[in-house]
Amino acid sequence: HCFSSREWEQRCQLAVAYRIAYIHDWDECIFNHITLKVDGSDDAPDGPHFLLNDFGIGFDEITACNLLKVNLDGGIVDSLQPLPLERRDINSGKGRVFKPGYVLHSAIHAARHDVHAVWHGHDLDASAVSQTKVGILPLSQEATYALNKGLSYHPFEGSANDLSEQPRLVANLGPTNQILMLEDHGPIVACPRIEEAFAGMYFLTRACKYQIKSLSAAGGDLTKIHMPNDSTVDE
Repeated sequence: HCFSSREWEQRCQLAVAYRIAYIHDWDECIFNHITLKVDGSDDAPDGPHFLLNDFGIGFDEITACNLLKVNLDGGIVDSLQPLPLERRDINSGKGRVFKPGYVLHSAIHAARHDVHAVWHGHDLDASAVSQTKVGILPLSQEATYALNKGLSYHPFEGSANDLSEQPRLVANLGPTNQILMLEDHGPIVACPRIEEAFAGMYFLTRACKYQIKSLSAAGGDLTKIHMPNDSTVDE
């Protein structure tokens, strides 16, 4: 297969991102996605194109070569490696896209052209905070980092695999926010660069860990927790 040096670089970056997600326990078995827009693919006949994981491969098994290239509809444009024989009957040897999980990513990529990387995970602490009515509190530097990147919430509507949910999800993310907390589900980080998406997910998950420990230490009583004033948070 021939592809540009830039796409190869992006494949390497995304493969590293999946391995990092595995190390930090942000994945959930073979589910969840990190997607990255292929630079220069907007003018392709069915562009733009995106890289994502082949469904069924663990995050710790992702390589630059076994990532799939898909269009906004989740149709496979290209894959570099043939699949084992036992999987070729499923999709003609071209890999498998977990389309229900891709609903979230395709919605954001279609609506936000400034976003090239979309990172969704099921970190235990972040998912736990998404289940609380207070949401993310500005209790740490990590939390203020996340809040200042623009953070909003999207109510739980089920498994997030229904295309009809996409307009509401995009509306709740807004035109500039980089973090969307799916209530009772988990976080999405959407950024221009994969490095920024990693930083957003890292600081968000750290903030959630601090928040859970802090609330536990205070017996769940917010009056016993130091809450920074708004001007401090904005800085």
